[in-house]
Amino acid sequence: MFSDAAIQFRLSIKVRFQVPLRQTAAMVASLLKLSGLDWTVPDFSTLCRTQKTLAVQMSIGAEL
Repeated sequence: MFSDAAIQFRLSIKVRFQVPLRQTAAMVASLLKLSGLDWTVPDFSTLCRTQKTLAVQMSIGAEL
């Protein structure tokens, strides 16, 4: 089971970079590896089920 934060992170990547959900897996895995974190990336099926009930919260702060 993945935490809401892990799922929200992957959904946030999808929204922020406007990429299809399936394509976020490799990107998130790379970011975790670069950060030195040994976390498992939430799978596509879990995201599809969970995104229906989990609102992605994006801050509207400074742009990159």
